[in-house]
Amino acid sequence: MGYALLLSFLLFFLVWFFLRTCYLVAFKPFLQDKARYRLFALRDQLRRCEITTHDNHNAFPIRFLENVLNAGILSVDEISIGAILESKYLKSSDTEVKIRKDLSRFDREASAELKEIDSAFFETMLFAIKVNSPVLCVIFYCSRMFGDVVGSEEDARAVAHSYRPLNGASRLQPA
Repeated sequence: MGYALLLSFLLFFLVWFFLRTCYLVAFKPFLQDKARYRLFALRDQLRRCEITTHDNHNAFPIRFLENVLNAGILSVDEISIGAILESKYLKSSDTEVKIRKDLSRFDREASAELKEIDSAFFETMLFAIKVNSPVLCVIFYCSRMFGDVVGSEEDARAVAHSYRPLNGASRLQPA
């Protein structure tokens, strides 16, 4: 009985090790590149929108969204639930107030096309979070079924827009 249990545990561990290695070596870089290329496409779409509108009134929303997209491109490889929680608890309340103020200004001044790009950015960053921390995402998904542990969508947007890469690349702040 003990030998069969040990053999089944060893088999489970080997299968888990093989799948985890395949994910880390082959699938995760591919999925991170997919998210990064989505962000590149969104930045190109933003630039096309900027060229077609020629509107100085929309200068803040365009610059804000461009800075957010550039920061997202830099942080695709390392954004995860753990990094977001670390960033959320280490930043000052003044920074959070500024980010929320910039988000509300963006929501007031942005056109429907810019809001669509922002929404696509948010979805892409959620995809990157799922790629970089799949086990924690399953745990949070299961815990959300029993109550709202993450907060409102506005809180999630503020966190996604405020994440700073931890590798030393600084995020440009909007004007």
